[in-house]
Amino acid sequence: MYSSYYQPLQQALLTFGPVPLVAWEAVAQRLQVVRCRRDRGMLLGRGRVFFLVEGLLKEEIDDGREVYIQQFVCSGDFFTAPAPGSGGQLVAIEAATALALAQQDLYELNREHPELASIYEGIIAAIQQQLISRIRLLFISKRQRYAAFRQTYPGLAARLLDKDVMAYLAMSPSYFSRTK
Repeated sequence: MYSSYYQPLQQALLTFGPVPLVAWEAVAQRLQVVRCRRDRGMLLGRGRVFFLVEGLLKEEIDDGREVYIQQFVCSGDFFTAPAPGSGGQLVAIEAATALALAQQDLYELNREHPELASIYEGIIAAIQQQLISRIRLLFISKRQRYAAFRQTYPGLAARLLDKDVMAYLAMSPSYFSRTK
């Protein structure tokens, strides 16, 4: 039924190594489809790993004074839910469909198919690399941030509101207008 969603995930998994057919079938049986309409928060479960099949998400963090954007999740990206108590939530900028694996399913899959362990490690490393790239972005000058953003995410700025780009780059409207 959801097999059209599986092909992008299969392609993404291949970047981390080969996935034997029997292991892929076991993964596919445990996948859950999560959908979210535009401008809505995505309901996510703790400990699950997600793959965004289609759409665009932003992770907002509300510290009580200001809302920051921690990351953008594009089609083809793996992601996890924001940590409980972080004030973070994922919001759909565009209608989104994701595939999810529960933590318990991940443990069982790794036990039943040890060859999946290195793929799971690759996924977690890719998620961590996204956060490291985000941190590095904040350490360069404001003048360089927008150019670095456009280079890292070609075409993404055209799909976003300027206020979201400013929140992600930690720039004021006046500085952003001069940089853009």
